[in-house]
Amino acid sequence: HMMPDGYLPAPPVLLAAIAARTKRIRLGTSILQLPEWHPIQIAEAWNVLDNISQGRAILGVGLGLVDAEFTLFGLNIKDAVPRFAEQIEIIRQAWSGKPFSHDGRFFQLENVQVTPRPVPQPQPPIWIGAMSEGALKRAGRLGEGWISDPLHHINVMKAWADIYRASAKEHGNPAEVILLRDAWV
Repeated sequence: HMMPDGYLPAPPVLLAAIAARTKRIRLGTSILQLPEWHPIQIAEAWNVLDNISQGRAILGVGLGLVDAEFTLFGLNIKDAVPRFAEQIEIIRQAWSGKPFSHDGRFFQLENVQVTPRPVPQPQPPIWIGAMSEGALKRAGRLGEGWISDPLHHINVMKAWADIYRASAKEHGNPAEVILLRDAWV
């Protein structure tokens, strides 16, 4: 949001266009700044994307932590972490296809049912971006994958992957490491 180069403020729209023109590649974000969105809006958008792509959608999310963007949406950046965790919980409930209610710190939902349902059951994977020990542990607790970054040395990535995998194991979650590296063709 508000990037001088117009850098992709609406990822679900672009991914739906790509999904309609492809058959095999998996489609996802790295990363959608989840605290800036309403979780029902994201659950619905990813369900539609997942149906268009016939089950190839991945929800890649992170905190973002750009103060100007939080201000733009009337959010307090200090609430990013608990808001993020609550949003993940709501998205998972929404993807069940069953009616649910949620009374949380940031969202109050009464008898909500999100359709269409996603193709893969129980849901599309949620990959979480992280670049600190606390964030890596959170990714292991809340997601099915950790999205690295292209900035740090591969030895740092290995150490971070170990932290992430240990947290995922502790919480009984799968641990997929998505290693991002820049390449030039």
